[in-house]
Amino acid sequence: MDAAVESIPAPHPVKRCLLFGLRRAIPALGILLTVLTIVFVVFSVLPSDPVRNALGVNASEGAVTALRHELGYDRPLVERYVQFITDVARLDFGRSLHSRRQVRPMVFEALFITLRIGVLALLLSMLISLGLTALAQLTNRTIERGVVFTCRLLTSVPSLVMAITAGVLLLWFLGGFADAGLRATAGAVAAIAVYPTFSLTEIGVVASSRVQQASFVLAARSYGMSELAVFSRCIIPTVVTSWLGHVSNLAAMILVSSAVFEVVFSLPGLGDLLARSVIRNDLPVVQGVSVVIVVGFLAIDALFNQVLLPRFSVYSGGSA
Repeated sequence: MDAAVESIPAPHPVKRCLLFGLRRAIPALGILLTVLTIVFVVFSVLPSDPVRNALGVNASEGAVTALRHELGYDRPLVERYVQFITDVARLDFGRSLHSRRQVRPMVFEALFITLRIGVLALLLSMLISLGLTALAQLTNRTIERGVVFTCRLLTSVPSLVMAITAGVLLLWFLGGFADAGLRATAGAVAAIAVYPTFSLTEIGVVASSRVQQASFVLAARSYGMSELAVFSRCIIPTVVTSWLGHVSNLAAMILVSSAVFEVVFSLPGLGDLLARSVIRNDLPVVQGVSVVIVVGFLAIDALFNQVLLPRFSVYSGGSA
C-alpha cells in the first residue's frame, strides 16, 4: 500500500499553480457575478427613467425613444443582462447619460485620485505606526501602556467619524480643500490615516510584546545585539506579519473613507463621481463605479491575504 502511494507522481509545479489559482479565482468570480447581478437588477427596476432624466423633461418622445434604442434600454431584460455582463468583462461601461463621454476613462481617472489618497494614507499610517511601536518597545513600560491606552481609546471611535473630524480640523487649518491642490491631497491623506495609524500601532505593540521572550529574540540578545538591532531584525518581521492579517480590512476601510471624504469635502475622486452620478441618475457611470469598487475589494483581499501574508508568515516563522 505504501509503495503504491509513493509511486503516485507529484503534480507538476505549473499544474499546482493553476489549481491554486482556480481555487482562489472561482469564489471571487462568484462574488463578482452576484454583485453585478444585484447592481443590474436594482437599477433596472427603479421607477425613474434614466433616459428621460438625461434629456430633460422638455425632450420630445422621439428623442427619448431614439436614445433609449441607442443605449439598448428597449431590449428585453435578459438580453440586456447578458450584454451588461459581456461589456463588463471587456471593461466597457458604455457612455455617460449626462456628459455622453465614455464611462471607462471617467471611472479610471477618478479611481487614480482615490487610490493615490488611499495608498499614501496606508503608507503614512504604517510608517508612523512603526515609529510608535518602536517608541513603546525601546523605552519603558509606562510609555508602552500609554501608547496602547491611547490607541484603544481612539480606535473605539468609528473610522469615518475619525476621518471627517480630522478633515474638519485640517480644513480649518489649511483654509480649504477644493482649490488647495497639493495641500488638499496632503490634508485628505493625513485625515484618513489617523484611524489606521492607531489601529496598526496597537496591533504592532501587542505583537512585539508577545515575542519579547521568544527563543530567537533571547538568542539575539545573548549574542550581544543592541535593542535597536533586535527590534529591526527580529521583531519588525513579526509586527509586519501581524499587520498583514488585518491590513486588508484596513485598506478596504481606507478606500471607503477616501470615497466618503471626497463626497463630504467636495474633492474629485471615485466617491464624488459616484455621488454625482446617483443624483443625476446616470446609470452607466453608477454601474461602472460599482464594478470597480467590487473588483478593488477583491483585489485587496487577494493581495494581502492570499499573496503577501503567506510569504511574510513563512519569513517570520523562519526567523523564529
